[in-house]
Amino acid sequence: MGQASGSIPEEEDKDDGCCTVDKQKKEVLKNISVVTRFEGSDGVESAFEMKFEVPESATAAWLLHELRDRLSTEKPEAPHVIGLKVLKNKEQAAQALHASAVAAAACGVLCAGEALTARQAAKAQEGGCLPYMAAMLAGDELILDYTVLLEEALGDGESFEAVFEVQSEGVARSLQAASSPAGRGFAEVSRGRTIEDFEIIRVVGVGGSGRVLQARHKPSGQYRAVKVMSKERLFQQEQRLQRVITEKRILSRLQHPFVVSLHWAFQTTTHLFLVLDFCGGGELFFHMLHRGRFEEPDGKFYFSEILLGLEYLHSQQVLYRDLKPENCLLDDEGHIRLTDFGLSKDNLTHSALFTSFVGTAGYLSPEMVARQGHGLPLDYYCLGCLLYCLLTGSLPHYEGDYKVMIQKRVKGEPVQFPPWVNPDAQDILSGLLQPEPNDRIGSARGATEVKEHPWVSEVDWNRVYRREPQPCFPNFPPVKPQRDCAANFASEFTAQPAPEDLRGFEGDAASNPGIKALYVEGFSEVSNP
Repeated sequence: MGQASGSIPEEEDKDDGCCTVDKQKKEVLKNISVVTRFEGSDGVESAFEMKFEVPESATAAWLLHELRDRLSTEKPEAPHVIGLKVLKNKEQAAQALHASAVAAAACGVLCAGEALTARQAAKAQEGGCLPYMAAMLAGDELILDYTVLLEEALGDGESFEAVFEVQSEGVARSLQAASSPAGRGFAEVSRGRTIEDFEIIRVVGVGGSGRVLQARHKPSGQYRAVKVMSKERLFQQEQRLQRVITEKRILSRLQHPFVVSLHWAFQTTTHLFLVLDFCGGGELFFHMLHRGRFEEPDGKFYFSEILLGLEYLHSQQVLYRDLKPENCLLDDEGHIRLTDFGLSKDNLTHSALFTSFVGTAGYLSPEMVARQGHGLPLDYYCLGCLLYCLLTGSLPHYEGDYKVMIQKRVKGEPVQFPPWVNPDAQDILSGLLQPEPNDRIGSARGATEVKEHPWVSEVDWNRVYRREPQPCFPNFPPVKPQRDCAANFASEFTAQPAPEDLRGFEGDAASNPGIKALYVEGFSEVSNP
């Protein structure tokens, strides 16, 4: 939270002279440079500068998208770009172009505190100090809000530097800890962490892949959500295992106020574990069932936070594909956190189309059902379904028969609205639920197109991102989670038995000794107790 709010420049803190200079700079910004530096698979380091012509009203998300497109064409060997950081001056930009400057800064004192594995230590000796490199990448100038104008993101900096997905665990974890709203908690878990550190409180969710637990991290006292998955069950169906690997890969590079953060992914001989932010408010779906529907300002509150989360996912080249109230969690303060990325697709382009048939029945778009190929517009259709649910308590086109509902969507029949949905709300819903993907709001210019609709004209999007109250949201937040968080989850989950700690799951797969030889790439190995 604190880091998220710090990413938005507050011009009222500057004097008049600074404001004048900043405005002049914004007026003349026509070109921008991005420093890129990465090590190829052959061990050869590439360092160069890319220049871009800046169109009017370009955002940081635009630059990130353009950079990815250029790299995919000109440097296909480059790792995946996960973000940007600001370089304050030409000397700093020059230093970024020379890996030797980083390697020369190797510091034994810093490394001694990182508890590096043998493989990480060897890598550090080859290329310099891992903690120092992570500190350079994850300083205060790492951009966290990609919706702001490019001039605003640059501030008083000279240029940007690309932040690439890093394979070395030490750098990746340090970068995540520095940029995460829950960064302190991650740091507490990352050093000397053991499976015994987690005390199970209760079961809070059950899915096709396993159970989700509320657990207390004993060294820090913080609560975490731990997703526990049996290897035996996962290896019975390759698709199920692939979804877990996809979710871990995507979560490991996401950091946003309205998206859950991954703190640790590890495995024992019999289970996989994902340690995530614990959202004590439970599922938005749970509260929607209790209320029936939300009043328009309250529905708009959740819609706005979900939209920013979705916009961020798209800026990271992630197609969500499973946006629904069950996957919208409320944190302890009642704000949205998107979760469950097992059905998501990453590394997508704006024009990419997928033909797989996935999702939840009530949120299937016409192009998904017809197998015509789906892309980014799919997520906006799901967003329309979710908003319709929030405001009406029902699904669009649903009158008691799912088959008839799907047929109406494929035929392109218009959505019917109850009388309490006002004209502006009806218009944005009709736009999001357009049967033709290219006609759908968001298909042309993404979330910006949605933000320009009259129904959300009073929303201050910077204040939404900073999780601050504003007049258009009289109930802030609409649901204030109960202090006894068990009351925020369905009793069908919380009543289920669970072992005292994570070691208790080892007995679940004892009947199949062969499963113990299975190793899943990307999950740290933890020895059995």
